Amino acid sequence: MKKFIVLFSCLFVVSACSGGGSDPEVAEAATTSQATTSTVASTTSVIETTTTIPLPLAPLTGLAFEGDEAALSRPAVVVKVDNHPRARPQTGLDRADMVIELRAEGVTRFMAVYHSDLPEPVGPVRSARTSDFDILTALNSPAFAYSGANAIVDRGLGGLGIYARYEDRVDFYRDRNRNSPHNLYVNPQGLQDKLPSDATPPAPWFTFGSPEEVAAQDRAISGEVTVVFTGSPIVEYQWDRAVSGWIRDQDGQSHSTISGDQLAPTNVVIMSARYGVSRADAASPELISVGSGALTVLTDGRVIEGTWSRIDNTRAPAIADLQGNEIVLTPGQTWVMYPDRGVIVPES
Repeated sequence: MKKFIVLFSCLFVVSACSGGGSDPEVAEAATTSQATTSTVASTTSVIETTTTIPLPLAPLTGLAFEGDEAALSRPAVVVKVDNHPRARPQTGLDRADMVIELRAEGVTRFMAVYHSDLPEPVGPVRSARTSDFDILTALNSPAFAYSGANAIVDRGLGGLGIYARYEDRVDFYRDRNRNSPHNLYVNPQGLQDKLPSDATPPAPWFTFGSPEEVAAQDRAISGEVTVVFTGSPIVEYQWDRAVSGWIRDQDGQSHSTISGDQLAPTNVVIMSARYGVSRADAASPELISVGSGALTVLTDGRVIEGTWSRIDNTRAPAIADLQGNEIVLTPGQTWVMYPDRGVIVPES
């Protein structure tokens, strides 16, 4: 604000003189007008405008990313995580952008995908299977951490154009307080740092929407959903409003992390699928993830039925409701499951 100071100063002097020798002296009278100061304010309105630059979104979670945006241009790190009873509780599953669950021999295993967050450590790490190939190719050029594989699987991984690494003494270590083979852990950041400069980040697998877009979808209310794999744990999900997630149980027990926190993904995408016999091992099931099938999606406390489809192994699956509309997920962690025995959804 500018101020203008105006100064007015006037001095008036009136003098009277004597008219004869005998007349009394007439004193000089003086009248003074004091100086005054006046402030005139000029008011200027200043309108401040703030431009908000939206934060970038992590492609696999749809969440705003507050870190260095350059990190989102880096490739993902995929870790093959053990789900044997002796491997639980696991470390790092709660911080994955996305977790993919598929059959192995008598158990399920996880492909934990890390991109917007790289915790240290993650594990226990287990061996690769041919089922992993068509998942990895839909993540562009990730690093892949596993504990080993037979010669056929190793050759297959070598032809995928990814950075596949198994146990070394730099980024992997054994926890001697746990029994082998369920005690191998990895540092995802170390693997990502070794990727070539031309390795590319993952593309989004799903579409994430606003609360209004998610709520507008045609869906049924259901408090609990059961997922069944052949020869593997029975998995149950139950909506927990307090954590805005689907708490996960296996065989009637809470599935928690090493820190004691129960796993509770924001979304669960359940794609009923077929398994064939692995080309590398007749005892190993091989997921057939290209094709189509029945779908159940859990998001925001509701269940959406639909279908999934995938036209080739370089693309993520498309998910749609029974009317053919694309299903929109709530931003956050997503678990993708490929059961072969189906999904049980209680009637609401």
